[in-house]
Amino acid sequence: MRSKTSFFNRTVFFKTFTSYWPVWALYLVVWILILPVGIANSGYGPADSASLRFEVLNVASQVGVLGAITAGMIAGALTFIYSFNGRSSNFYASLPIRREGIYLTNYFSGLFWFIAANVIIVLLTLLVMAANRHVDFTALLEWFAIVSLLMVVFYSIAVFCAVVAGNVAGFLLMYAALNCGLFICEFLVKAVGAMMLKGLTVSDYFYTGILTPAYALWSDVVTTRSSDGMILTARYLGWPVLLIYTGAALLLAVIGLLIYRRRHMETASDLISVKALRPVFKYLFTFFCALALGFIIYEIVFAFSERASAVPLTVCMLIGAFIGYFGSAMLLNKSFRVFKKWPGYIVSALVIIAVMACVNYDVFGVEKYIPKTDKVESVTVDCSLDTGMVFTDKDNIKRAEEIHALLIGHDYEEGEFTGDYYRIIYTLKNGRKVERNYSYFVDSPSDRVFVFMDELLNSDEAVQGRLSTDIPVNEQTVYYVNVYGWVYDQDVYLNLAPADAMELYETCMLPDIEDGSLGTIDTKQSQEYEWLQISMELSVGYKADGDSMYYESDFDTLDLRVTPKAERTWKYLTDRISELGEPQEEYA
Repeated sequence: MRSKTSFFNRTVFFKTFTSYWPVWALYLVVWILILPVGIANSGYGPADSASLRFEVLNVASQVGVLGAITAGMIAGALTFIYSFNGRSSNFYASLPIRREGIYLTNYFSGLFWFIAANVIIVLLTLLVMAANRHVDFTALLEWFAIVSLLMVVFYSIAVFCAVVAGNVAGFLLMYAALNCGLFICEFLVKAVGAMMLKGLTVSDYFYTGILTPAYALWSDVVTTRSSDGMILTARYLGWPVLLIYTGAALLLAVIGLLIYRRRHMETASDLISVKALRPVFKYLFTFFCALALGFIIYEIVFAFSERASAVPLTVCMLIGAFIGYFGSAMLLNKSFRVFKKWPGYIVSALVIIAVMACVNYDVFGVEKYIPKTDKVESVTVDCSLDTGMVFTDKDNIKRAEEIHALLIGHDYEEGEFTGDYYRIIYTLKNGRKVERNYSYFVDSPSDRVFVFMDELLNSDEAVQGRLSTDIPVNEQTVYYVNVYGWVYDQDVYLNLAPADAMELYETCMLPDIEDGSLGTIDTKQSQEYEWLQISMELSVGYKADGDSMYYESDFDTLDLRVTPKAERTWKYLTDRISELGEPQEEYA
């Protein structure tokens, strides 16, 4: 009788579930505890419809990512674990089923049980909602779609890795590389650059974030709230990225099918089963180890150096490249006899030396880069004099760029003068952010950076930014006031109750603001005079419960620096400090 071939096998389909059912059972139990049990304990009713929707979408957008990363990895490895063993792999190859049939049966069997578990979770949650007399079927459908598509993404990535890799170690390396490898590499590149180039920071805009699934798919749920803090609407923001990644993941699954059709079963147990990809893995692993291990070795050996030196850092990277190149060769060849072939390592070393030389001499102009004014949406300036000031006025943006140029051109010797820090963050019109950090040392208030910073921080835009709050100042919104600073040759802390804060605000702060003595910063004299910082916390929905205080919903802060120039406010605060005798502990 002629053997029959097919693209689907029922026995293989159900064998996958019976062999690895604890994975799907654990997934089901965890989600039952998070969603239906969580909603049951919260007791959301008809009056909490928007809060219920927010809860459902929030766990989908965040817990769903973590669950899909973990469960997708485990399920992808288990459904194709036979391909990691030569005997099991040959057994599957001998079955009267086309390779497409084996691949598709295993792929859909692993995915099917997760989708089935999601359906069960939706039904249980519906019962809980019905018991609470409020059913939000739309939110549950969105939860089901978000969590299921996230599982498609990460499960497809895991299946592709299981097909390309020949053993568990190769699978884990590939899965980690596809999910966060680019992001880690960019972080390491920026960390090395920040060690060698003046002003560069690790926290600059990450270009590879959109190409890193775990980072890109972590989305927020935006809400609108009423004046008393109640949630009115909740909306999931990640649909475009999620749909794009779903399409890319399905394409990756198709590529995995094409590779599986031509895979040599005798390569089972190899680190990488596809021979054409072995050199790619070797050199990517070499350069990654050069970055990661080189950075770690340098940080350990030269931990006390103030600024990175190109030569020892390059040597550390060459050591890391050596470990990566010959270590990967050992893993690929399953042998320690790999030290007879050096040309590949020599070429890699020359590339590393050339790149490090370009970084050291700033061939790419990173250190001197200042965005053009017409491409800048806003500039945020942080310094020891003021923090978080945002400027959108073109003249102020140009002034910030002039300060930036002075900071770039200034060379200093450590410990030469009294120091300050400056951080400039450009938000460009294309959404990109450029951040630079500097430690600047000055010996005179007439220094040009101080002069320009004085003009910038005391511009009309800066003053209005300090004085304006999203929440109005009144007895209902003041949560507390914390005052700290340097008075009587000592650090002082002072806490004001809401009633005292309103007295200070109405009788002292407002008159000082009107005459211009409060709201500005005396940058040129800030090192020589006593000063106080007022931090007034404002909250919508402020409540008091016995002796404990807490706030709900939105909050804002009014931060103002007070000097003796603001006579009314300064006298009120210093009198209160004198009455106390000793400075209070800082507000906790």
